[in-house]
Parts: sequence; structure tokens; C-alpha cells
Amino acid sequence: MSSCFSLIGPIGFSIRLLRDAPALLARAWGVAVFTVVGFAGLGFACLALAHDAAAQIPQPGGGIEQRRNVIAVVPRSWPPQYQQDAEGNPIGFAIDVMNEVAKRAGLTITYKVAENFSAAVDILARGEADLIPNSGIVAERLDRFAFTAPVETFVVSLFVRRDTDNLNNVSDLAGRNLAVVERNVGAFMFAKRQDINVQVLADVRSALFQLLAGHVDALVYPRPVILNLAKEIGVGDRIKTVGRPLREIRRGILVMKANTALLAILDPAVKGFVGTPAYQRIYAKWYEKPRPSWSRSRITLLMGLLLAFVLLGMGLWRYRSVIRLNKMLKEEADERRAVERSLAESEIRATSIMENASDGIITIDDRGLIESFNPAAERMFGYGAQEVIGQNVAKLMTAQDAGSHDDHLRSYGETGEGKIIGVGPREVTGRRKDGSTFPLELAIGEMQLGDRRLFIGDLRDITERKRVEEKSAEKSALLETILTNIAQGFCVYDRNQKLVAYNEEFVEMAGFPPDFIHLGIDRREVLRFLAKQYNYSEDEIDKWVEKRISNMKGEEGIPVERQQPNNRYYIFTHKTMPDGGIVASYTDITDLKQVEREAAAKSALLEATFENMIQGIAVYDADHTLLAFNPQYSEILGLPPDLLHRGINRRDILRFRAEQGHYFGTDADVKIEERLASANRPESSERTLPDGRSYSYERTPTPDGGYISTVTDITERQDAERQLQQAQKMEAVGQLTGGIAHDFNNLLAVSLGNVELAEE
Repeated sequence: MSSCFSLIGPIGFSIRLLRDAPALLARAWGVAVFTVVGFAGLGFACLALAHDAAAQIPQPGGGIEQRRNVIAVVPRSWPPQYQQDAEGNPIGFAIDVMNEVAKRAGLTITYKVAENFSAAVDILARGEADLIPNSGIVAERLDRFAFTAPVETFVVSLFVRRDTDNLNNVSDLAGRNLAVVERNVGAFMFAKRQDINVQVLADVRSALFQLLAGHVDALVYPRPVILNLAKEIGVGDRIKTVGRPLREIRRGILVMKANTALLAILDPAVKGFVGTPAYQRIYAKWYEKPRPSWSRSRITLLMGLLLAFVLLGMGLWRYRSVIRLNKMLKEEADERRAVERSLAESEIRATSIMENASDGIITIDDRGLIESFNPAAERMFGYGAQEVIGQNVAKLMTAQDAGSHDDHLRSYGETGEGKIIGVGPREVTGRRKDGSTFPLELAIGEMQLGDRRLFIGDLRDITERKRVEEKSAEKSALLETILTNIAQGFCVYDRNQKLVAYNEEFVEMAGFPPDFIHLGIDRREVLRFLAKQYNYSEDEIDKWVEKRISNMKGEEGIPVERQQPNNRYYIFTHKTMPDGGIVASYTDITDLKQVEREAAAKSALLEATFENMIQGIAVYDADHTLLAFNPQYSEILGLPPDLLHRGINRRDILRFRAEQGHYFGTDADVKIEERLASANRPESSERTLPDGRSYSYERTPTPDGGYISTVTDITERQDAERQLQQAQKMEAVGQLTGGIAHDFNNLLAVSLGNVELAEE
């Protein structure tokens, strides 16, 4: 039927031309006869062609009333195996074959479209589909998948750009950039080649454009797919195959390896279908080269018409008329082809821009219905294009914006006044498929397409920019708060030594007059003011200022302590910024200096007291490390002067004392561990040294886990106590002796009296 219409087209042009030249038609009665005869002949030819075409359409067979439904996942574009018609339905060689095989196997097919072959494999692997209608039977896939008997074979070839003349076969690929497509046989063949820079791309369309753009030198892919894809997008003359075919690939229906039941149904159906007339018609439909428009029958028909025209006596007049007519037709046809070519190129450019733009691009009609939705918009909102095309664009808005959107469109259509159309980008909020919202920058333009009005929205996701702005605002607010409340003086000079920021503490600390410091003041002027406070002469001031500026590089990052003429002290530090500016800080340490002086005096007093007290004292930390001690401590304990030092552990001191016989009769190690274990408890005891000297021992724990030990020599006190005790004992003995003598005298007197009485 299409060939019929290709013949009718020129006749339509001739009728239009004849209508525009009534004077010529009045004299050319033969042309009218020719037209009638031509239309009659063409009518019969069209009917014949239509009858032939109808005879070739396979009639649906009878069959199985109850069919099992299976889901087939197919790539969106992989010609000639997979394509889509104007309504978005899958078509192609693989689809036609699958439909016939399903009919024979008693199955019904539901198709699911994936973005590319890799995505189709993932969908199948997740169990969201049952099969892929046409896939290469290669060893790399046999560990996960199973295949039916082959439905076709084709070769894998090496493609280069048409003008490439130094790459003729695979051996020339060393050191070159080679494009392959993930999970395709080309990737399996070359992924491990170390001598070739292999670039694995997500889909064949991207790989083809990488080759055309010169980003890669060659492309390995099944030959029919590349040739059909290049022809579809109008770049067939830009590429060529080189060398011999790299590999012949058999292709069959792919299922999961575990799905043996489905494979058992499909495989016999495939074997029974391949080679049948229906299979041959499908194969010819997608692979046979189109027949030329001027067939032998058509030429015969034209010759017959010409002969009839001659017989009608049009002779020379017809010749001249036909020449003029053909010239006009050719000019109009050339003009039409030029316009069509220009339109096709424009459409390709527009499509390429839409497909590859980083911004989301959405077009809507005057009712707010989405007509196009580019890949960037798909990534931005999470919807596929087919999910939103034909839907109201309010679907992508928050509820608040969606409620007023249609009213705005209606008002603009009635009044022509719009608030945002053509006025530059503005910030709005978008809503993703999952319901989450995100900030957008939106610019809206308008275009007239015939009698239709379309609106084009350019959208940019500014989530990251907003995050950076918020962080920057937070940091600015934090910095401002710090500068306002910090106790330090702070100032910033730019690369030209001009003051660009400061706080009030800087002004107060340096003692500047209220109106002296201001933004933009030169640093030399500030230094000259400070120099005058030190009563330098004018010559000395200039030298001092230049010295201070030159010393900045050597002192960078080093705190420098300085004294002001009013005897206040501060620490000055500075750092050079990447742009050459300077950040300087001033810390007032006057109070700290006073505290240091007072602490030094107290420390000296404490040290003198510590050194001259009669008690020995030692300070240990929680790990029993000696932190401080006085000479009396080692003297009272009988330790050698060179034994004690800061940092020695008390365990070493106790071990030395054990060696001196302090723990005679006990296990020294056990005794040492007992002493250390009880160190965090208070203790007060009296102890005796091996040489007979005695001392009192006091231990007081400190809050940080350490403790303070004090020892006091009590040898003289104990000697005095012993002498006192001895005197007290002698006094008691004397008293006892006197008492006994007195009692004895009394008894003796009684006895003597009795004796005297007896004698009488």
C-alpha cells in the first residue's frame, strides 16, 4: 500500500499544477485523458498490491481457549529486534517471533519495556518478568540463564567512523579506545584486554554517539542492530564496518535457568516455528532490503501510458508540456525534500538536546497536560516519561501550587498577562514520585506550534545549592556571633592592606579613639597611630611601621607577646589568607600576667615552706609515680639522696626498702603489692627502720586518685617516752617497797609485843 501512495503523490502534484494553469489545460485535452487512464491503471495496481499485502498477513489460528500469561521484558530500542510504534507499543523481529511462538505454545504475552538490555536482564533476575524474547546465546550467560533453540543468528562486527582509514581489523585496536555495551557479547569478548582501553557503556545508543563524537575509536556490537539504529537516526553514512566478522551469535528466547517448566513449553514451539512460511515472512519483513519503487510492472504500466498518450496525438506538445511539468515537479520535490531534511535535522538536534540536557525540560499544552519529559526530568522526579505524558503537570507540584496552577493557565489564556512566563528563573518546590519535595529553579518559555500554544519549562534541581547556601548562612551567623561576643580583638586586612572587618574588642584593646577605626583604613595608618603611643620620632615611626609589616611573614602563626604603653599586655597572632589578606587576633593577657605574678610569689613561698618543713613529704599520682618531694622525705626514710627523683615509681622505692630488710620475715613482693593496693585509703601509723629509728607515716588520698605521704621522725620522742616510762616504773617499785617495809614493821612490832608478853 505504501508503494501505491508513492505513485499517487506525483499525480497529486500534477493536478495541483494543472489547476493553477487553466489556460494550458484548456488546450491539453490529451493530458486529461492521460490522467484518467493513469488513475485507472494506478487504481488497479493499488488494489492488486493491497490484495497481495492482505494475503501475506498471518490470520489468527484457532486455538487454545485457556492460555497461560507470561511477562516478557524488552529493551526500549534495539532495532530490528526491539522498537516501539507511535503509541509506544513494542514492535520488531523479536516481538513478531515471540507472538507466533506464544500462539503455538498456548501462552499469552504481556510486554514490559526497560530502558536498555542491561535493565531488562535486571528485571528478569528480580523475578518481575518471565523471559526476554531474543538474546544472544553466549557462554557468559549460561550460568544464570537458559535458552530455547535459536530463532536467528547474526554476526558481531567492528565499527569505525566512515573517514577512519588507519583501523582495519582487531589487531589495530592496541592502544585505542574501544566502546562496548555492558552485558553484551562485545563486553564479554574485550573486557579483559589489557592492551585496549575498553569503555563499557550502559546502552547501544550511547555507544554509537560516543563513536560519532570521537570519544572512542571503534565500537564492537551486533551488526544488524548498529546498522538499523544508524539508519533510524539518520547517520548510516557516518559509520562503516571493518575487517571480518568477529563472531557469529545464535539468538534464542532467554529464561531464568531455574524456570525449566517454561523452557519445556517454549523450546518445542520455537523448533516447530522456525522455517515455516510465517517465520519466513517475519524474517523478510525485518531483514529484507526494500524493493525499488520502480518495478518492472510499474515501468511497463508507464510505458503503456506513454504509448497511449502518443496514440492520442499529443506528440511534440505533450513532450514540451511533460518537460515543463517534470521540471516544476522536480523543483517542488527538491524543495520538499530539502524542507523535510531540514526538519529531520532540526528534530534530531532538538531530540539530542532534550535527551542530553542536564536540566529537566518539560513541555505542556495550554491545558497543563505534559507532552514531553526528558531523561533529566525523569531522574529529577523519579517518574518515567510514559508515566507522566498526558498527565497534568500539577502532578509534579506541591498541593499548594497545584491548586492554583490551572487557574493561572486559564487566566493567561484569556488575558495574555503572565507573572512568570518569559521573566527569568524563579524558585519553586517540586514533588517527586515518592512524595518527597525538593527546591527547583524554574524558567518558563512559550512557543506557538501552528494554532497550538505550548509552554516549555526548564528546571534545575538546586538542592545542593540550597544546602550550601544554608551552610554558608549558618557559618556567617556563627562567625558574626563569635566576632561580636569573643573576648579577643579581631581584624581582617585585604591584600592591599585595607581593613575589611573588625570587632569592638580590637578598638578597645588597642585604645583607638572612637572615630579613628573604620572599614577601608590603611594598615600603615593604624600602625602609625600605635607607634605614636610609644613616643617614637617621625623618622623612627616610618622605620617601625615598615619593620612591623616586613616581620609579618616571619611571625605568621606564631603568638607574639607585646606590651602597650599603658602597661597592658596582649598576645598578637596572624595568618595570611589565600588571597594575600591578613587575619589578626589580639588577646588581652593583662589579668593573666597579674595572676602569673601572684602565682609565682605564692609558688616561691610554697616552695620555701616545702623545702624547710621538718616533716618529709611526697606527692604521688594515681599510677604511684612520684610527682614532688622534699629532702626530709628521703632523709627520714633512710633513702639514698640519688634514689628519689621525679617520675620514679613507688614500687621501685618499696622494692629498694625490701632489699634493705624493711620487710624481714614476710614475702617482700606480697608486702609491696599490699602497700600499693591500700594507697588510695587514708593511713596513720608508726614504723621503725632497721637501724632502730622510728617515724610516723600519714597518707591522704587526693581527688584525682593520687595521694600525699608525710613522714615525721619520732625517734627522740619515743626515747623520751621510754625514759619517762622507766622512771615511772622505778617510782612504783619504790612505793611498793616502802609499803611492804611498813607492813613488815607493823607485823614485827606485834610479834615482838607478843614475845615480851610471853616472857613476862
